Amino acid sequence: MKPVLNQPAKPGITSPAERRLWLVLAVVWAGMQIYLYNSLGVKIVYDSRHFIGSAELFIQGKRGLFGYRSSYGFYALLISFFLQLNSLKALIGFQVLLSGLATIAFYATVKKISGNYWAAFCAVFVWVTWAELQRWNFYVLTESVFLSLSLLLVYVLTTMRHYWQWMVIPVLLLMLSLTRPNGFLLIPVTLLALTVKFGRFHKRLGFGLLTGSLLLLPLWFWLADYLLKNMGGQVIIWQYPLGYIIQGYQDLVVTPEMPLTIPQETSPLKGLWQVVRQDWVYFFKVSALKLFYYLSMVRPYYSTGHNWFNALLILFVYAWAIRGWVKLKTASWLKAFAAAFWLLQMGIIMLLAPDWDNRFLAPSLPLCLIFSGIGLGLWLKSRFYWR
Repeated sequence: MKPVLNQPAKPGITSPAERRLWLVLAVVWAGMQIYLYNSLGVKIVYDSRHFIGSAELFIQGKRGLFGYRSSYGFYALLISFFLQLNSLKALIGFQVLLSGLATIAFYATVKKISGNYWAAFCAVFVWVTWAELQRWNFYVLTESVFLSLSLLLVYVLTTMRHYWQWMVIPVLLLMLSLTRPNGFLLIPVTLLALTVKFGRFHKRLGFGLLTGSLLLLPLWFWLADYLLKNMGGQVIIWQYPLGYIIQGYQDLVVTPEMPLTIPQETSPLKGLWQVVRQDWVYFFKVSALKLFYYLSMVRPYYSTGHNWFNALLILFVYAWAIRGWVKLKTASWLKAFAAAFWLLQMGIIMLLAPDWDNRFLAPSLPLCLIFSGIGLGLWLKSRFYWR
């Protein structure tokens, strides 16, 4: 007996069995938040001080919200609000509550796309038990808010039925773009998803979205250069000739055969082109190593056990995501959205570098978990004949 896939799912909890699964998820999510708060409290790290400092200067009227980096303006605004309440704990509480709302939306998204609640349960169960993802709720960093807003964006795209939702999408995209630099990537990605989703049914709308996107190509290149500058464009200028692979770690280096020279005032994209022109083999070798460490989650300074755990966990997620991708016969817009975002994110990492603690992989994982949940949930349902 094969499970039914892609049939319309009724909204809300539809059976006692689903209610029990909901209770499991709620208890596990709450337990994880309590455990992480007791372990981490309000976690302030190096980058946190930049955001807090920018927010404090804004409150004092000495600098605008975009004084540190414009693409972090929305998060600086949030911090400034909670600093005026004199409570960073309240900021963490807000991040936890927003994450809880996003988790509910995540469940509804996977259930609607897959047509059964077992797929939704599996996706969300991995999400709420993955401490590496949930821990960001307790850091004064952009990751938690970005993850939550991106899940809400996918939910709105999945459930689009009313005209007001067309107004919510630009608001979410604006907040995402001003939360962290790679939020800009979601603008063309969302346009692509809308084109795929509505182009077949509303040819004029699809044609308009596609034509507009093509006409805006020069803007996308300008945004890419601007994005790279905000993500540390000057790092690109000196990092590639020095051969550093992991951001914040200088003991893993690839040395070019011939010294590379890049003018200091060169823009990031032009600087990268200079590297390719001078030694394209070196460029692709460095880029491939960066991509490997980004996707595998292994690090030279982790213990052997830690690396094995990370590698096996991420391989588990990737394997079930591939199966879910194959099994999912509808929602081609979501496949376009996920593929485009992953490719752009990987491109950014190849140009910059993976972070020392796998922080940069976090924004891409929820999209992967959607397909993993579908693949795993349907396999379990078919194997054990659960209803």
